[in-house]
Amino acid sequence: MPDRKPLPKDQLAAEFERFECWVRVTKELGLAIEHSGLFPSASRGQRTFLFSSHRVGPRKLFSIPKEAGFPSEYEIDQARNESLRCAQRKALELLKIEGVTSVRIASVSRKEASTRFTRGRVKTDFVAEMKSPADRFIDGEPSDRAWAINLGLDPDSV
Repeated sequence: MPDRKPLPKDQLAAEFERFECWVRVTKELGLAIEHSGLFPSASRGQRTFLFSSHRVGPRKLFSIPKEAGFPSEYEIDQARNESLRCAQRKALELLKIEGVTSVRIASVSRKEASTRFTRGRVKTDFVAEMKSPADRFIDGEPSDRAWAINLGLDPDSV
């Protein structure tokens, strides 16, 4: 049996739920994307691309210090809803681009590794598919604070 090296600790940890926007495009736009080099991993004729990933954590959203303990169920649910609103907002922006036919939003998370040699199992769930700017699956817009967190900006500056 070959020697296996343990994975680094950052690859063994669980990953919190995030929402990914997968863009489906026309054949013409797919070819243009392929030739542009924007998606280096694009294969010939590929028409679906991972565009963005969205997560708003409850600690940042509600400014909860680590010493305060674990966020409440309400805070976790609110942060999840804000993450969904951020993904929906990005999907609506993408649907305005000519050649984009739909945007699928998926929930992705990873369980903690059970051994030091293999990563934990990935859990993926379909959330919604949006085909027009009129489509909505959750009411409201993300708060300014949540959108800033989503963009990687300082939430206290908004």
